[in-house]
Amino acid sequence: MNINDFQGFIYIYQLRSITKAATQMHLSKPEMSKRLRSLEAELNLQLVDRTNRRALKITPAGRTFYHHALSMMEQYQAIMRDLATIRHPLTNQIKIGTIPVVGQYKITAGITRFNQQHPQLQATLLENEGDVIIEQLHQGEIDAAILRDTQSAQFDEATYYRKTLVTDQLMVIVPKNSPLANRRALAIPDLKHVQIASLPVGSGVYEPIAQLFAHHNLTPHIFFQSTHIETLISLLGYDNTVTLLFKKSITPFLNDQVVMIPVQPSFNSCLQFVFKNNTGSYQLHHLLSSVQDYLAKV
Repeated sequence: MNINDFQGFIYIYQLRSITKAATQMHLSKPEMSKRLRSLEAELNLQLVDRTNRRALKITPAGRTFYHHALSMMEQYQAIMRDLATIRHPLTNQIKIGTIPVVGQYKITAGITRFNQQHPQLQATLLENEGDVIIEQLHQGEIDAAILRDTQSAQFDEATYYRKTLVTDQLMVIVPKNSPLANRRALAIPDLKHVQIASLPVGSGVYEPIAQLFAHHNLTPHIFFQSTHIETLISLLGYDNTVTLLFKKSITPFLNDQVVMIPVQPSFNSCLQFVFKNNTGSYQLHHLLSSVQDYLAKV
């Protein structure tokens, strides 16, 4: 039994799916099932009732084990945080991969302030697309990443440390002359007949849009994708076109020709700071704490 076994069972319990748990752990379903059987054999108890494969059930033993697994993961994270205070990086530079939104969220200013206060230790931001950053973090090419929670969710807590920097609300941006412009809120079904200009797949914004539409058995009519928010805004002059973006990321690009309307029910996402547990250092935790303090004040 190892820490990954605890994390894997936590996913099985929370998702009620071996397949989904396997995805979270970056394993195949057969491998996830094999690990579960091995865990049950070691404990000499059945944790999951697999009689009905369409409706996985957790046994009483599984519920008890789950609560202990959560406690073990909390202890593990505490151990890794404490060890980070005495682990020093090989260089005095911290490379942080980030999706291109840190300017709007004042994160760039927070890191600049940290660099000014610690001239012997410099943090560098490297903008890229989410899938590239995720691979770079896996390969150890960067020390940390700033990603949306829809992207960072794939990092298991047995291997990676995740901490929220800022939370934001999903909004619909519509032309001022649109029939939708006078609405106080817009539900996803209200958008089933409009065309959508969107950030691309892997942006961490495209994915929740697709999920929200799928929840209503709808498919969003995404006719244009761009990595540039200003380009998406410029397309709102066309008839029946909207875009969906997060409030704080869109605010610097708004003009008097568009209106920002919240999605109903409210949908929030957050930016997270992510790094590997076994490479976390005092410097990384200090940087994270400094940026969090700065963001709390602005």
